[in-house]
Amino acid sequence: MTVIYLDHQATTAPDPRVLEAMLPWMSRPANPHATHAFGRAAADAVETARGQIAALVGAHPQEVFLTSGATEAANIAIRALPTGSRVLVSPIEHACVIETLAARTGDLDVAVAPIGSDGVLDADQFADTLDGRDVAIVMAVNNEIGTVQPMAEIAAACRLVDASLLTDVSQAAGRIPVDLSAWDASGAWLSSHKIYGPQGIGGCCQSNANRSLHDAFRSLTATFS
Repeated sequence: MTVIYLDHQATTAPDPRVLEAMLPWMSRPANPHATHAFGRAAADAVETARGQIAALVGAHPQEVFLTSGATEAANIAIRALPTGSRVLVSPIEHACVIETLAARTGDLDVAVAPIGSDGVLDADQFADTLDGRDVAIVMAVNNEIGTVQPMAEIAAACRLVDASLLTDVSQAAGRIPVDLSAWDASGAWLSSHKIYGPQGIGGCCQSNANRSLHDAFRSLTATFS
């Protein structure tokens, strides 16, 4: 019997080229924090990977934190929000966003943005709802229905009211152009296994330009280092 896998939106099998690149690291001791030659080689490989992730999403390498996946990265980003932040979130975010926001009920002021029947945010309506909010959370491409949000317009609306933009680019990276720098995004997250990489690897990108969130990211991620 031939089995055909059709659930690539949920997860993809590692590309053979990925496996080939990873294989040498499966058979050598490689603690990137060690100061000997093995450790330095591993540290160089980690920095190369960090640079590749940054290039994929239009970030800077020093803004990329490696995580176990997008769920952990989203948790880091949302839990780094200062108490009292006024958040506007799209109603079709991944569960890792909705549930993490729910876990902070009481110390965040969360409002839900209106969305069309096609699953796409209207940029003008979004801008109106955004007024008076500190943070917007919008996934670039939905993980269930595949809708692509007008991120350039959403970013422009955030810029007008000086709101920080956090975005899930797990389904967007490698499929459509993603430019966190052009969007002035303060934070973003993605997973390797969505784009033919291994499971258990992801990234959290945070912008150095947003000092309050940058400092909160640094404080929170220090506990993981």
